[in-house]
Amino acid sequence: MWILSSDGDFLRGKRVWLKPGKQYLFGRVKKNGVHHAIDNVTISRQHLVIEVGRVKPGDGLHVHAKSRLKVTDQKTKCGTIIDGEPIKGLSKELNKDEHVIQIGKYPHPLRIKWHPVVLSFSLPSKTNDPLSQARSSLEELDIKTVVPYVVGKTTHVVQNKRNTSNGLQALINGRHIVHKSYIEAIVYAAAPGDLESEEALCPLEEDFDAFWPDPTQYLPPRGKEPSRRSDAAYQPDPSRVNVFEGYTFIFCDGSRFDDLQGPITNGHGKALLYEIERGRTTAEDIVNYMKQVAGNKGLGNFDGSGGVILVQFRKADEHCDWDIEIENRVASLTGQKIVETNEFLDAILGNDASSLIRSYRMNLFASESQVLGERVPMEDDEPRRMGLHNTKAASHSSKRSRTRTYVSKFKTFDDGFDMDSIPMYTLEHGSGSEETSQARIPDSLLGQSQTSIHLSEGEEIVSELLPGAAAMKIRLAEGRKRAKSTPPPEASQKPKRARLNVMEAARQRRLAVDEEAMQQREQEVAPFCAMTEGVEIGQLRNLAIVEEMVMPAMSHEQVDPTHSVRYDERWSGRNNFKKFRRKGHGCPIPHSVQPVIVPLEEVKRKDSGLGETCWRTRQPKSACQTSNDRTKETPSTSHPIVLRNRSLTPPSRIGKRSRDTRVSGGSDSDDGLRFRFRIRKGK
Repeated sequence: MWILSSDGDFLRGKRVWLKPGKQYLFGRVKKNGVHHAIDNVTISRQHLVIEVGRVKPGDGLHVHAKSRLKVTDQKTKCGTIIDGEPIKGLSKELNKDEHVIQIGKYPHPLRIKWHPVVLSFSLPSKTNDPLSQARSSLEELDIKTVVPYVVGKTTHVVQNKRNTSNGLQALINGRHIVHKSYIEAIVYAAAPGDLESEEALCPLEEDFDAFWPDPTQYLPPRGKEPSRRSDAAYQPDPSRVNVFEGYTFIFCDGSRFDDLQGPITNGHGKALLYEIERGRTTAEDIVNYMKQVAGNKGLGNFDGSGGVILVQFRKADEHCDWDIEIENRVASLTGQKIVETNEFLDAILGNDASSLIRSYRMNLFASESQVLGERVPMEDDEPRRMGLHNTKAASHSSKRSRTRTYVSKFKTFDDGFDMDSIPMYTLEHGSGSEETSQARIPDSLLGQSQTSIHLSEGEEIVSELLPGAAAMKIRLAEGRKRAKSTPPPEASQKPKRARLNVMEAARQRRLAVDEEAMQQREQEVAPFCAMTEGVEIGQLRNLAIVEEMVMPAMSHEQVDPTHSVRYDERWSGRNNFKKFRRKGHGCPIPHSVQPVIVPLEEVKRKDSGLGETCWRTRQPKSACQTSNDRTKETPSTSHPIVLRNRSLTPPSRIGKRSRDTRVSGGSDSDDGLRFRFRIRKGK
């Protein structure tokens, strides 16, 4: 956008916009099309014309494109000086970003400066041209619209959220973040007050600084970002350009690396990508890479001097559990928390990246349970190995690897003695690592072992040399006694499973289905009964309107074919070789075949097993039943049945004899054999 400014009185200290596609005339008197009048005797009435060309189609996508600017001197007496070059009655096209124009002997020159306005969009749309609507509104105003953030060119970032990749770059580089409604405000400020007049000026042509929309009033609404800073914190701050200096961020996800590489590098930080194989890469591999990158400086310092930080890479997919486990493992090894992607916004707004390095505090309860879970199996395995060794030494002939457990004769004790109430103490034999391996045993157990267990001299020497092994033997015996002293739980008798009566279940199922069908039928009939309640059926019969109509009688008189419309005298007397039948009036009614309705019965399908018919006992029929069966089988003569409909037309071939279908009758069953005889042709 070309902006005109001057220290003279005719602009009153304002800056005005030179709109593309318009011409501006400068002179001494404001008439005859003069837009700006300069009161000076050395300036002619029509002294200078500044013409701004229209924006070419497609230039809205090119950040380096500018509209054409041309200055023409109107053959004045004192002339015009452009950038130190005098012109008189000539035109000159200006190509630089800033020009100085001296009109006559006027002491205050005009300054025309190129003011770039580039809007970068953070749009999640997947359409082919997401900027078509914005470009159609802003391209003719010489405003550029692009999707990526162009460092050093982008002036505003249009987005619906505050925490985006382009928005972070805008905050670091001191640019504005605005909502999409900011575009409508620009278009409204560039529209003239009188649309019918071509010479009418828009608000930006009168005072650019006063009517240009304020970006701070069009900040995107708050979202789910963790930062709760005020809106004033989002104003441009040039000091943020070094916010990430001295920090190195390790990414294990390519998409997040592409999103945050721009903001980190713009903040003088370093972003590195470490590709991992999900399910195969270990936490130690990631930690080794971080230490290799850090070198002698170390992974990180909490004083704000920089460090190496791992960025969260977990995804919501089938490997999410593996990602969380690896991240927690890396955090425990490095002592640093994993940085989440939404935490960069607050660090940039506060201009302090040291908040991203935080110490990782493990859950003490989880760590203690994990350590105990790892130590208990080790302590349990050693007595088992000792018992196994002693068993093998006692019986060489036995090859079994298991020791026979001691079975006590006493199931329970009624003396009320509780072993858990005795205080525990640690044996003080040896020092150093031997003390850690000693177990805690009760005092009573030591007394019992001294009185009841008589060790030999060799065993005493071994117990003195290996106090931990002796303590483990004693604790193993104590555990066995405790296990035998507790009464075993009574075996609960499983209730007998009742036998299922299939017939009864089927009958109940059938009753339930019938009852459900009856209820459904009642529900369907209920609305009709409610409608017909209180209405007598006899009265409904009288509501019908009956009208009698006289039908014309059909005449069966023969009509003379010569009076027919279709009669043609040329065909009279000719033979009917093609056997045409007469239709319409005048033709006799042929002998019609009486249709007979024959009831159909479904043939019983054959079953693969022995059915009910096979085991049915045959009872001797009486003479009356036999006569009735015969009368049923014999067709009645009063009701003729047409077995075959014969065609009314004669056969096309006379010489060929038709075959008659023979119906077997008089047999007791239909399963009898039928024979078909064919005439043997002579050779």
